[in-house]
Amino acid sequence: MQEQSKTKSSDEDSDEYWDDEPELEDEYWDDEPELEDETHGNNTTQTGSTRSHREQRRDFLTQIKVVVIVSILLHNRDQQCNTLQSVTGLFLHSCGTPEKVVKVLSHMGLSISLSSIHAAVHSLAACSSESIEALVQMLLTSYAFDNLDTKVPLGIPTVDKPADGLIHITTGTLLRLEHGVKLDNLCCARLLWDRSELNPNTSDPRPFDAHATLRHLVTLHLEPDFLEDGLSRRGRFRAWFLTDTLFKHGPTSLAVLRECLPHPEPIDMIPGGVGDPHAGSTPGSAASTHPSSTLVDISEYVTLMHGDLGTYEKILSCTRRRKQEQTPYNRLQSVVFLQPNDSSRLVNNAKFRKQHDLIHHVLTLLLLDAWRVEVKKRWNFNTLEAWAASSPAYGDVEEAARSLVWEHIEGNGQDLYKLRMKSAAVQDQVKKNTMRMLNYLLLYEELSYTMNAGCIGQVETLFPVWIQIFRAVGKHKYANLMLRFMHALYKIYPEGLCRAIRYNMLVNPSGKLNAFHAVDWIVELLNLYIKVCRQYL
Repeated sequence: MQEQSKTKSSDEDSDEYWDDEPELEDEYWDDEPELEDETHGNNTTQTGSTRSHREQRRDFLTQIKVVVIVSILLHNRDQQCNTLQSVTGLFLHSCGTPEKVVKVLSHMGLSISLSSIHAAVHSLAACSSESIEALVQMLLTSYAFDNLDTKVPLGIPTVDKPADGLIHITTGTLLRLEHGVKLDNLCCARLLWDRSELNPNTSDPRPFDAHATLRHLVTLHLEPDFLEDGLSRRGRFRAWFLTDTLFKHGPTSLAVLRECLPHPEPIDMIPGGVGDPHAGSTPGSAASTHPSSTLVDISEYVTLMHGDLGTYEKILSCTRRRKQEQTPYNRLQSVVFLQPNDSSRLVNNAKFRKQHDLIHHVLTLLLLDAWRVEVKKRWNFNTLEAWAASSPAYGDVEEAARSLVWEHIEGNGQDLYKLRMKSAAVQDQVKKNTMRMLNYLLLYEELSYTMNAGCIGQVETLFPVWIQIFRAVGKHKYANLMLRFMHALYKIYPEGLCRAIRYNMLVNPSGKLNAFHAVDWIVELLNLYIKVCRQYL
């Protein structure tokens, strides 16, 4: 009887285990990251079908496993059916996987052999070298330079070779000029030299004037005379950002209203950005990479260069020292330096991602608290959740967002400079400090969004504000260089070169929406790959 009771008890425990397994499996699938369905180009989210989001992810992983099993079976019958194995082998090589692990996976049919991996790497390197050579000969490229500090593993330290192994090198990245840039747009080196302030024999001098350039920046992309609801273009973007923050980070029941939220009004979008009818396409990417057999005089064409502030100062010093030379080559006449990319130093040695997330989180908390106060004042709800339970209309949310911007950030009587001039007894210190913080944080979020979206016109409207901020915090070199760059862009460069520079200041390697990046982001990413791969050489 005791043994039967034990058996019965064990059976009951087993039944309870299998009864609880679905819940444990659900928790497992809940912890799985989002998987991107390449057939649709978006995340596999629930779209009104009867299947849950968890089931869709399970089915998607099942498809992956089926592909792996079929690929192993095909590779077993024919060694040339090795697409999956080749991709896996190259991935293992890029990650520095130990050779023993690669051999095990090769015997399992999941990867090609070590010798095949090495042959593939050498073949890809040769093809890459030929593609780079052809791309350079087309002249439709820009160059990005950056410093790279890495360590080389040393065997036995000596007096001549200490054990640190630290080396300093300069990396170069080639970027194709996209969005319809032609050779005729770059054939203006002689014109630029004739307008340069370094040319002692110039016939069309256009000297740099910081005050005139700043005034010109303010007049770029002027707003219409009539402002809707009295809000400026920046105010309407902030109202949009307030609404988007509420839908993303507020009560979950309001997330359905985010489909009604349109994109902010664009200002001179880069082709392929948000709001562009040809978004996702990259004009010029389908152009032939084979150089023409006709020899051309490259001294007539300008060369676009990206770099940090130190690179700009070295180039400026070289051009000033060589302005008396007789030939365009010796004068470095064709070099055109773009705006410096040095975001790591602008944040005082702090990690960019930490600073970015900190700003975003602080601003989100402030805006949600502002929504709480506005909801209490308008509808007498104590919490956002209670207000969301009443199913507010999208029009009411939009009106409340505009009111928040008007009363607490910009609007009638909201002038930070006038508030500062009042006596301390009259000032509302809490409101003044909150307005100032919201103003600065929203300026950063606007710059971040417009750069990701490829809205180059709106980025330019932010330059005057950020130039003043850089001057206030002691970053005078960056402020001066930004002014010099904009002066050259609109006063010296011809229209074709100006368009080529503006539309290639930001790059979008993936071709997706909201995926534009500054050039230094690409360069730093490639430098990281060099550091990682260098550890396994």
